[in-house]
Amino acid sequence: MKLRKVVSHINIPVAAMSDIAFLLLIFLMVVSALDQSQKLKLNVPTVVHTSSISQDQVFTVFVDKDGFYYYKGEEKDVNEISFLYDKHASLFPDAILQVVGDVDTEYDVIDLLLNTLRKNGPIDAAFIAKTKKDEEAADEH
Repeated sequence: MKLRKVVSHINIPVAAMSDIAFLLLIFLMVVSALDQSQKLKLNVPTVVHTSSISQDQVFTVFVDKDGFYYYKGEEKDVNEISFLYDKHASLFPDAILQVVGDVDTEYDVIDLLLNTLRKNGPIDAAFIAKTKKDEEAADEH
């Protein structure tokens, strides 16, 4: 008695897989680009004049009122921040340090950060503050 092979053809829709892959890719891009500043409660100072900067060259450091530094939502010490900034500056020669500090942050904390980063060469820095419009909108709510 001879056994016959039963051949079944399984049809997997490949078009649906590419849609799922693109949706997953879009989801990961959106989640990774979420604003890290939402985790920290900072009361930033107010500014009169503003300008914009290209975001790919920006290195953002958050400083809370207790003097702790944060990079990408994680607490770091000033030497770790210096190492990460040097790495970023090697990738982007026109790198800009963006400091987002609480209005109650002591000057010495910001000064320590800038002096530590300055040891490896000159830095371009931008300090982030609220505009009058932002402050007025927050007062209305």
